[in-house]
Amino acid sequence: MNTHMRPPTQLRNPHSVVWNSRAPYATFLEQHEQLNNHYRTTSLAYSHTRDIISKVPQETLITEALAHLKAIQRDKQAIQKIAATCERVGDLEEKLRFQYEMLDQSLLVQISSLFEAFSICWCCNMLLATLENGDPLTYEQSELVHWIAKRGRTPPPRQIPVNNGPWVGGLTQIINAFPNFRSQLERTPRRIKDPKTQKAEISPCNPDVGALRVIEFWQDFRNLVVHSRRIVTQEFLKKHGHVWGLLRSDLRHVPHLIVDYPVPLNAALVTASFTTHQVLAKAMRDILIKYSKEKRGHVFLPGPFRGALRPHEMPPTPPLRVTGDW
Repeated sequence: MNTHMRPPTQLRNPHSVVWNSRAPYATFLEQHEQLNNHYRTTSLAYSHTRDIISKVPQETLITEALAHLKAIQRDKQAIQKIAATCERVGDLEEKLRFQYEMLDQSLLVQISSLFEAFSICWCCNMLLATLENGDPLTYEQSELVHWIAKRGRTPPPRQIPVNNGPWVGGLTQIINAFPNFRSQLERTPRRIKDPKTQKAEISPCNPDVGALRVIEFWQDFRNLVVHSRRIVTQEFLKKHGHVWGLLRSDLRHVPHLIVDYPVPLNAALVTASFTTHQVLAKAMRDILIKYSKEKRGHVFLPGPFRGALRPHEMPPTPPLRVTGDW
């Protein structure tokens, strides 16, 4: 590689929060499955507890319903605290419902954060592949080098200049820095199969709302949780009302978004979100493999990409830099 084409110094040692991975999809998939398994386990425990409660008269006192636990020293204080705010079994059921909703919220925030970490690592690999292909970085790409490599994050949100468009950040800024691939990602469907026909979906049923657009929604949802207690704002509704309408058309029992009320949540939305994140991550992996001429994006390096493997067959994930790199 010519001296003037060497990768910027920052990319040699990116910020410590950036995954040291040449195959970010493999790293993402492992953590994605861990979150999914945690959710399945907790959902099973919740369903089991709810079934037990449903068989107890709703007016039964909590202390009476949990009497068999009193002999266990570590549970006495917990029972007393529960009974202080939740006197009867019927009240406990309502509290469990609220806690399960908080679990849904937590999982959606975690999968969104996981995807952000994946997209930042993917961006580092795409920037390196650009330079390794002998191409100069654009202004937008150079700015990403500065922010991601030195600070481990994307630049602050900015407003789209055309017609005073919405403020964008995070994933949107990353994808916009590689415009040749944005349309391909926009055409990626948000789900694996149509929930009504059960047929595999190879393109979005609505070209305006594919996987990329839906994940941009979930990223803004995460910000809404952090900054606004999940309360829908007028701006959020204007930007994402159409996306929510399509999500509602897929799933049952999902109400409308209402300004000044929390975004409704349920298990079906969590499951759909997990699927969409995985579908888009896989599409981004395929782009990275092809763009880097199979030098990045998969775990078979330095050999060619060989397709999917079972978890126990996966070789170690190669680091961002390997022997022979600049």
